[in-house]
Amino acid sequence: MYARYLIGCCISEGLNTKQSHADAVVWYRLSADHGYAAAQAYLGTCFYDGLGVEQDYTEAVKWYKLSAEQGFASAQCNLGLCYEQGHGVLQNNIEAVRWYRLGANQGHGASRYNLGYCYEKGIGVTKNFEEAICLYIESAEKEYAPAQYVLGNFFATGRESLPQDLQKSFQYYYRGAENGHPAAQYKLALCYEQGIGIPPNVDEALLWYRRSAREGHVPSKIKVVLLTSAISGERSGLSSPESSTTSDQFEKMLQHLSSSDHICASPTDSNSSATSAITPRSYGSQRSMDDEDLEMMPTPKAILELGICYEQGKG
Repeated sequence: MYARYLIGCCISEGLNTKQSHADAVVWYRLSADHGYAAAQAYLGTCFYDGLGVEQDYTEAVKWYKLSAEQGFASAQCNLGLCYEQGHGVLQNNIEAVRWYRLGANQGHGASRYNLGYCYEKGIGVTKNFEEAICLYIESAEKEYAPAQYVLGNFFATGRESLPQDLQKSFQYYYRGAENGHPAAQYKLALCYEQGIGIPPNVDEALLWYRRSAREGHVPSKIKVVLLTSAISGERSGLSSPESSTTSDQFEKMLQHLSSSDHICASPTDSNSSATSAITPRSYGSQRSMDDEDLEMMPTPKAILELGICYEQGKG
């Protein structure tokens, strides 16, 4: 069973062989049909995301449940998300919380984060911010980047019983950034650029803006242009009114584009948590902190049109 599952993993990731999700599904199913929990969880994600098979939420739930009932924490988390979203099952927040809690009790980072989100928002449980914070911290200690990012946001401004602490905010952004979270990388770069919780360091700021930009984060892409231009101008000793005006226009664009993503604000609203989403990462289909950010992210055409408006003074 394990060998078949492992072959599926290698084919899915293209390790020493041609990548093929369809072929990976064949091997996952061979293992899953013999009751191997990890293969069942992977197969569930394939059906959820339509990887190598036609997307089928009902089939995804079937395999997640088989795996979750064997105690596989990632499948418990994914099954909870399906119940919370009503994908493949009737929407049921209480059942979602039950599965999150089972995963959280095993120390699963995403499950603890999702359960914390439920306590923060009052989804399937009585709203309890203190409990939410405890779960976010436990999730962050498992190096779950979305939890680290959310804690960075909370400490940046202070929230209810949680006091503002810019150094802690920086530390959580740093950990989230190191774990590859684009929005955390952007916030970390802002900290370095503006000297928030850390002495200013423009070179470090540019490094993190570039890392975030490589992940497609639009405000980071604009910051790379602005900061690179500013550094070049300072080092050459050259400047002009035209370049200054252009820089100001870009800064206005950036403020507009990232108005929901400032250093002292949450990514989407005052509660700094986003909606659920299942992603095709390994077997861990987990809530992503950036889904609302991505939905709100402007297209290249929108950015161009906004730039023209600023250039022509429209609006």
